[in-house]
Parts: sequence; C-alpha cells; structure tokens
Amino acid sequence: MANKTGKGAFTADNQPQNRRGPLFRTMAVAALKKKSMTEQDFVDLLVEKAVDEGGVHLQELLKRYYPIHKQTQEPIEFEYEKEWTPLQKADAIMQSASKGEIPPDIASMLIEALGKMILIEDQTDWIIRLQAIEKLLESK
Repeated sequence: MANKTGKGAFTADNQPQNRRGPLFRTMAVAALKKKSMTEQDFVDLLVEKAVDEGGVHLQELLKRYYPIHKQTQEPIEFEYEKEWTPLQKADAIMQSASKGEIPPDIASMLIEALGKMILIEDQTDWIIRLQAIEKLLESK
C-alpha cells in the first residue's frame, strides 16, 4: 500500500528535487552562444570539417545523418502449453535451443524473462494475501 501519511508522503511541500541538472543540449547551446555561434553555425562548421578533413568529423556527421538502426531478432516459435509449470516451460525453451530452433542467447533471455514473471506473480500473490489480512484485521 502507498504511504499516504508520514515523512515519505508526497505533498505540495514535499516534492523530489531535480538532481539531474541541465540537459547536455542546453549546456551545449549556451556554450555556442558564448562563442557567438548558433546551432546552424555549428552544423555548418561540422559539415565543413567533415568534407575538408574527414576522420572523426565525418563519422559524427554520418552518425547523425544516417543513424545505425538497432538489429531486432526475427520472431521465433516453439511449442509449449499455457498451463505448463515454469520448469516445463524452461525445459521446452532449452530443448528448442538444443535443437537449434532458438539461438542460445535468445533462450537465455526467455528463461530470464520467465523467472521475472514468476517473481511478479509471487509479489502479486503476497500483495493480495496482505490486503486480505489487513481487511480481516480492520473488520475486527
């Protein structure tokens, strides 16, 4: 249950502090202004250096002009029944990996996700039980 009273409760007077500070972009624009440059001036300078000198300037320009897209895994299929126990599901994943139907790294990720699902289910069960106990105690 959420803490509605006490020291940790969020109120109009008790709000978290912004500890991050200004964003890098904000600081960079401020630094450009100190040099009497606009963002467009900076981009123009970057393009000029990329064309004239290449190297790291060209790499930075290309990263922004043609960003590298993250690879995604193609969908995979393997057999399991919804009512299986977590152990049976993990076993099905391992068998699929051993047959080459699922890459080992994906099998590991699936088993890790299965473990996290079990933790979520356990925590949900504990919350439901605790709420039932609290309700029972309140009614006495």
